[in-house]
Amino acid sequence: MAAVWVAAAGAGCLDLGRCPALSETIAALRALLSEPTGLAGLMAGSNEVPPRTIWTFPDGSFRLDEPDTPPQAGARVVSDGAEFVAALSRRLLAPLPAEVFATRRLLISPDGPLTAIPFEALVRDGRRLIETHEVTYLASLSLAASRTSARSDPETTLAMVAIGASVFEGHPDLHPAAVDSALAVAARRCSTVPTAWADLPGAAAELAAVTRIYGLIEGETRLTGKSATIERVRDWANSGRLGRAAVILLASHGHLDPRDPRRNALVLGRESPTGDGLLTAAELASYDLSADLVVLSACDSGAGPYQAGEGLLGLPFALTAAGCRSVVQTLWPIYDAASAILVARFFTLYRAGESACAALTLAKREMSAGDHGQAYVPPAYWAPYLLYGREI
Repeated sequence: MAAVWVAAAGAGCLDLGRCPALSETIAALRALLSEPTGLAGLMAGSNEVPPRTIWTFPDGSFRLDEPDTPPQAGARVVSDGAEFVAALSRRLLAPLPAEVFATRRLLISPDGPLTAIPFEALVRDGRRLIETHEVTYLASLSLAASRTSARSDPETTLAMVAIGASVFEGHPDLHPAAVDSALAVAARRCSTVPTAWADLPGAAAELAAVTRIYGLIEGETRLTGKSATIERVRDWANSGRLGRAAVILLASHGHLDPRDPRRNALVLGRESPTGDGLLTAAELASYDLSADLVVLSACDSGAGPYQAGEGLLGLPFALTAAGCRSVVQTLWPIYDAASAILVARFFTLYRAGESACAALTLAKREMSAGDHGQAYVPPAYWAPYLLYGREI
């Protein structure tokens, strides 16, 4: 494993050495960070997920596995989640020279399994990066130097278009007794199987917040409730309305297709009883867009297979192909109430003049510091939101 760095004082390449079972180690870290109650929650399990344990091995690797039997001789149970995070942080960050961290803003272009973790949750000198730095991600270093054309007629630009909080008929797989659990709430925003869907109060709150912030008008710059259908979105794409938007918010369920990332989708309402309501990555890539920023407020909206030189395939890749400059995406299932708070705060800061990177950093930093209550301090609530793309 190697790290290439560029800083004001120069550039360099460091051999970080062999990292055994990197994919398994990253998967374990991701599981830890995405669980609101951390290691205790993983080990306890729930009605939806069986108990799991993080094991550490003599070669320095980690693995998420069954709790009772060591996967191999010499394996030990990790009893301190913070130490696990610190150990991997030392492996990834400590070898880098101090000048890399002398600036307040980091541009990170992760490769392979490293695309699955939020670097802001890693620790340096006893503090998470979210406390000390702003972070923007790049699918490839070539994007840092690339340029995109401006919208052809700035006078007709729409400051924002927001779509989401569609009306659905319900979700038969969510039982009443479990519907308020953290995992069940997150499940409302994601699925790997197209089925019936639950309405999302958090998405509705996000649409209400940006309506206040940007002065959106239903049917002109906003589609929500029964208007947030796949048919209306296609009409707006074909008429050029979406292409005139400087900022786009898409807040809904996320759907993952494990066989084809082109079928990863956002789930919208539908006017036709025979349609599925899926706004797929393949369809998004065909749109003519020029947004400075798109926010994908849905579970796992940044998920997809990794392709060397291009990054993760799926919805963000499709939006970049369609002409969008930057995308806020999510690494794992998000939590409805926390998402509503974070997205509203982000757009308040962004509308006030902060860059997208600074606004997202501040919104996450506030949540991680307990400004919105201690319940939302764990990384599970704020860490999945990443900004990919060119600086804006």
